[in-house]
Amino acid sequence: MIMMLTLHATSFTTPSPKAALLQPLSPGAKLQQCSGLLLGSALLQDERAWELLQTEDACRFSEIAQATRTAPSPRHQLGLFANVDLAKDTVASFYPVHSFGLEAQRLASNNDQEYWVDCSPAYRAPMLHEAVQAFAPGTYVDVNLQRAELAGWCAHRANDASVCTGASEAEILAYLTACEAECNCVLVPFGGAAPILALFTTRAIQKDEELLVSRGPEYWLEQLDDADAAADMTPAVASASANLLGEYTLAGSLEKLTARYQQEIETFEGMIVLAADDMAEKEAEKEAAEPAAQPTAAARAPAAKRRTASPRQKKKKTFGKTKKKR
Repeated sequence: MIMMLTLHATSFTTPSPKAALLQPLSPGAKLQQCSGLLLGSALLQDERAWELLQTEDACRFSEIAQATRTAPSPRHQLGLFANVDLAKDTVASFYPVHSFGLEAQRLASNNDQEYWVDCSPAYRAPMLHEAVQAFAPGTYVDVNLQRAELAGWCAHRANDASVCTGASEAEILAYLTACEAECNCVLVPFGGAAPILALFTTRAIQKDEELLVSRGPEYWLEQLDDADAAADMTPAVASASANLLGEYTLAGSLEKLTARYQQEIETFEGMIVLAADDMAEKEAEKEAAEPAAQPTAAARAPAAKRRTASPRQKKKKTFGKTKKKR
């Protein structure tokens, strides 16, 4: 059962290791610590804000917004297709961020609460940003399919190049071999702009070609009815996995992406921080404007007693603090 959390504005800060040891945080508390990131990403996906970003001459957001389209796919209902020829090492689209999840906890806006109750886990994507995973490993982002799609934010529509049908070595190798032949993109963190994920091309893609990724055999095994299904990670499977990634490991992909999109990453980072800080400031002002709670009778009693103390009682209380005269 998924527990819903109310969204509050707090900037993301990683507690010190000492503090974490003294007071371990629950999954829900960790998500609340990340709520500023969710608020910031919501600003980036605001239609008007996204339109303004596309007018920035120093950035390539306009190219990203026009790079792909959602259309019927022979693989699985809808897919993501190139509107133009895309070069290798290009951001083709961003992954929508409508919710965070960790274990049985979920953080989302009040407008989406009903959707997440019975939603499919098929569109969850791990938030692989180093700082977030160090603080809350296993955190993922999720997509509300009932929201209108925004051009440039459709990476969730990229289909898997194949389907892993079972946990045996043969089935996993068949899946990895098919993916190695057909995958043309990877989903990676957009630099340090957590929680944004980018669909990054691993080879040149022609106009009207479908963009394909590999979510990994673990993703498909989680969809099976067999709860005990686990990937048979034999040496052959490990070798095939390495061949599939090639130069596009997480570290390799991040290095290539950061080198080409540093300006765009810094723009996103700045907007996320500003949005989170602005909302946190508004909440602080709201709390400060609220009248202070009146003390209870029990809380007022000691103060009343001190006010009625006799001079002799006061002298006794301060006697130990007087200096002895010589």
